[in-house]
Amino acid sequence: MASNSGLHREIEAFRQLLLDEGFLNDAFKLNVENVGSMIGKPNFVEEIMTTYFRDSAKYIEKAEKLLDDDMPINIVELNRILRNLNRSSAIIGAHRVSNETSKLRDYGLDGNWVCCKASLQLVKREHAELKGRMATYLQMKRQAGPVEAAERPMSSGRNKAEPAETTKRP
Repeated sequence: MASNSGLHREIEAFRQLLLDEGFLNDAFKLNVENVGSMIGKPNFVEEIMTTYFRDSAKYIEKAEKLLDDDMPINIVELNRILRNLNRSSAIIGAHRVSNETSKLRDYGLDGNWVCCKASLQLVKREHAELKGRMATYLQMKRQAGPVEAAERPMSSGRNKAEPAETTKRP
């Protein structure tokens, strides 16, 4: 499929752009794409990213609720939430989200709530931007379908429809 090979090149270029712009890092290739290839699961990247965006949105919502409450901020709970968000972002290679989450966590540990709240807005923006770009990337991958493996040449002159000869053991 010549048209699909062009689309596969576009997908590679788009992924490289996400890496170059810092939205993703090599952990995405190593921990998400390569694992999906190794286990032979074509939808693995989409499944992992869907799970990541679902779970990370919950972490962000919980952090926002803690910071918006009029009650004193529970720093232990905020730290736990942000550590989970940072860890999941780092594992899948969401570089910019992970970096902003680290800054947010540092502000929280320092008790700098004004910077903490402003930093949370940056986390939300990076998260939304990555989600939009990944939606485009995954849509392109769905359109292109799987990368076709090169066909191996026939080792014998037999027709594919003919069964291979078998040797019977005595």
